[in-house]
Amino acid sequence: MGDTLQSENPAAEIDEWVTLIDFTPLLCPDAICRPVIGNIAVYIDDNHLTKMFATTLAPAMRAQLGGGIG
Repeated sequence: MGDTLQSENPAAEIDEWVTLIDFTPLLCPDAICRPVIGNIAVYIDDNHLTKMFATTLAPAMRAQLGGGIG
């Protein structure tokens, strides 16, 4: 995964009642984190997503939560 992404998610040790959602495949397809995906800017700065790109992640979030949200 290169120097940017860790091989293991440090959040995996969090309480069993917490559902972890991994957007890595969507943010960094093919292990390459691009500034623009599908003609949408991904990052507003070095570690925050743009509102526009974040909204595109909603279907993936719903799928990972099993439809348990609005």
